[in-house]
Amino acid sequence: MSELTPEFLPFAEKLAREVGPMIVEENDRLTVVRFKADGTSLTDTDTNINEYVIDTASRERPGIGIYGEEGISAKGDEAHMMVFDPLDGTTGAEHEMDVSTFAAGETDEKGMKSALVFDPFKNRMFRAERGKGAFCNDEPIWVNDIAPSRKGTVIISEADIAYHAAIKASGAELVPLAGACNRAMKLAMGMGRFCGIIQDNPSMFDVWPASRIVQEAGGRVTDFNDQPLGFPGKVEGVIFSNGETTHHELLEIVHSVRG
Repeated sequence: MSELTPEFLPFAEKLAREVGPMIVEENDRLTVVRFKADGTSLTDTDTNINEYVIDTASRERPGIGIYGEEGISAKGDEAHMMVFDPLDGTTGAEHEMDVSTFAAGETDEKGMKSALVFDPFKNRMFRAERGKGAFCNDEPIWVNDIAPSRKGTVIISEADIAYHAAIKASGAELVPLAGACNRAMKLAMGMGRFCGIIQDNPSMFDVWPASRIVQEAGGRVTDFNDQPLGFPGKVEGVIFSNGETTHHELLEIVHSVRG
């Protein structure tokens, strides 16, 4: 068994600092090399960072399991793996929008134990470990306490148009944004900017690391059946919220739409 903690977060931060300049420097010259099975694009930067992380982790932490967005790169104990996404926000990066992040997490028998997300454009390092709080650049972060029914702001993707009417009817402020449900938005929610996020058919690599950070900031994260997210796994949808009241209201919205 390869136990990553307690050294994981310092190792992940070192990796993030190393790949951050790659994201920034290559942001204005990304080339789509192919499309993945889900129709999303894969760029040179995705590929380069993916290879760098695998090579570095395999060399500096031999024997660990490595599970990247492009597949399992090194086999190991499934209960103790390094999970990473080389570049979240690829579509935004293709259009020279500074929204991309790097993320890495570690798993244990209970799921995502600790996580780190780095925004190289704003130099913001988010990190969290189960039971130890969430931080941005070493400052504690917390969700807000405003429910949708009290005009809290709910974020959804433009693709999730089915929820628009139900969210507005709840009394919430609705912000449909292109790419709204990427990891950057989930972290903003963890900092108290929004009260919740509803997302159909998420990429679990967008969800896993961010879920640990939001939960440690006082929020809740479940699937549409109010069940905890498993690892590995795939769900029909996820809800990120600032706590029990908002979560209950968002679940009611989802169920009213989906039946």
